[in-house]
Amino acid sequence: MNATKMTANPQPNFLRGTFAWSVQGYAFAEPPPSNLLAPETLSSRDPWLRVAAILEHAKRGDHRHIPRLMDCLHPADESGVPPAAIQLIGDAGRDSDLALLQELMANGPDEFRVYAAQAASMAGRISLVPSMLDAWTRVMSRDHHDMVGDAISTLLESPGGAITANAGSYRTGGASTNPDRNASRTEFEALVVARLDEVKAQHGDGKVIWQGHAFHATGLAQEMQSLLRDPNAGPFHGLFIWMRHKLEAASGFDGAACFRKGVLQPLSAAATLEKFLERDAHDEEVGVRYFFGHPISA
Repeated sequence: MNATKMTANPQPNFLRGTFAWSVQGYAFAEPPPSNLLAPETLSSRDPWLRVAAILEHAKRGDHRHIPRLMDCLHPADESGVPPAAIQLIGDAGRDSDLALLQELMANGPDEFRVYAAQAASMAGRISLVPSMLDAWTRVMSRDHHDMVGDAISTLLESPGGAITANAGSYRTGGASTNPDRNASRTEFEALVVARLDEVKAQHGDGKVIWQGHAFHATGLAQEMQSLLRDPNAGPFHGLFIWMRHKLEAASGFDGAACFRKGVLQPLSAAATLEKFLERDAHDEEVGVRYFFGHPISA
């Protein structure tokens, strides 16, 4: 990969706020300047257009182009393309495509390991947990340990569980014989493995999992609505962003109205969720991967 700093990939105006879950999510800020479904757009020199084209195909149930997202990844690219591309692999990739996340967690730079672990948590396949745990042991900074650990927690347990509480316990700084370092690492890994065994025993390997339970879009929307109505919920802006991401990716729910200038608007969010729950179709299966309402094949 090219290690030269890349500065030639400004985000097009129609993608302002797209891929940001307190702004546009997977919606576009304005109509695209070209036909994203045209074959030539998939080969554009602009990686933003390629990612947008692959997203637009996936919204229509065509997931064949997801592997092309790997061509958009350059470690020195600070434009925002890499996190957008990696999260789309997790949200819309076929089960066979999820091996790309495992490759990134094993061999990518630490930033890519974090993005891939977060994408794996959204994919909902517990078969990815060993790769996520391996990424946790490989990343070097405390912040990266926290982020990978939080991704594992999002997949396996309810908010505020033991996994996320211990996510940052691994002490960085290279090889060490410090017994405290080894103990904290073993404790975290033991927590993850034990919880993984519990989830696997309850749901098997085939279900899509979210916070330790079989995922269902309608159930998540109801949970979000209850959170908004709970006077004792406390600060939940960050949690709501993750929930909005999961719901929108699976169902096509447009959550942009839930936020204004990046800040959660509880009343608008409640009304938007109410409209979603009143929709005619509630035929999604529990524990099945969807992207914008289309089942994702293996």
